Amino acid sequence: MTQPQKPDYTWWAKMDSWSLQEAALLLHDVNPHAHLLLQLGDIGAPSKLGEAQRTYWLLQSTAWKERYPYHPAKKLHPLAVVLEAASKNLPLPKQLHDTVIERFKYTELLAEKSTGAKEASLSTRERRAFLKAIGILVKLLLDTDLGKRAYVRGQKPSAFQITQLLLEKAEALGMETEGLKSMDRKITEALELLAEESLAP
Repeated sequence: MTQPQKPDYTWWAKMDSWSLQEAALLLHDVNPHAHLLLQLGDIGAPSKLGEAQRTYWLLQSTAWKERYPYHPAKKLHPLAVVLEAASKNLPLPKQLHDTVIERFKYTELLAEKSTGAKEASLSTRERRAFLKAIGILVKLLLDTDLGKRAYVRGQKPSAFQITQLLLEKAEALGMETEGLKSMDRKITEALELLAEESLAP
């Protein structure tokens, strides 16, 4: 039985993933089932499918997992294909767009929430790394002659005293100091964090 040339988009939208070739053919309104023996990535593909082949190569170069957190490990997620096609102004049959969006309309929202959680986690890690860097810099300062001169009766200077040194240096450089005046709190937190993670005295 000869396969119809036009895809059944309602049926294709029910699938959880498409191959690279299926995605490229669907975007060009071509039924993948009518070309089961085709290797679209090969140079010898039929000339009538030249545009679909160009789309295939473009999709092949896409960083799917980086752009779409819900993307499967293998093959392509239909929603990701539709969104990528729209963003790159690739051919996108309206029926394909509408059926896929309707089926997966909540997937992108869930993905955005997931991405937001990952970004928040990354932000926390970046803040910890920043505080540790401050703590290490403070320890380096205390090892210098300037740091040793800041000792009073053999006691290490407080976070407040270190901040005063920082402010004096900023003023000497002609820099705005308003945002630096609360550095003592960050220095205190940084040194506490460093003490938690370091075996050094």
